[in-house]
Amino acid sequence: MKAAFRIWKNTLMIILVAVCAAIYGAALIAFKTAIPLVPGITKVRVANIFPMVFGLLFGPAGAWGTAIGNFLLGYLPYTMWTTFVPFAKKSREWKTTSWRNWINYFLIAFISSASCAVVISIVVDALGIVPYTVLTKIRNGL
Repeated sequence: MKAAFRIWKNTLMIILVAVCAAIYGAALIAFKTAIPLVPGITKVRVANIFPMVFGLLFGPAGAWGTAIGNFLLGYLPYTMWTTFVPFAKKSREWKTTSWRNWINYFLIAFISSASCAVVISIVVDALGIVPYTVLTKIRNGL
């Protein structure tokens, strides 16, 4: 977690945060149409492909760039990929032909998405906007 705050001392990383935020913001505006699950409360947004990709490519800078509700969605894949993948494979290299890389990618995507959904659901429930049980049923597929 120290790396997440250490980047603010590096000018290049601050610029990378700004670029990631601009790309993510532009994608949110460009793909404004979303599939509503509960009208006015939760939607499936196309632009949410960026937080995990930015987190894996740029680490904490990518996570901060998409931090509007999605810091965990960007930072968790980075930490999981840099911690678990080298431990299991003894390498951080991405090989597109390796089925293990793809399984790791999808598993990390699922875990980080689920953890982000749980955190957002808890905060929304704590603010009294929507009960946690409603959001839990949506996430589990009704």
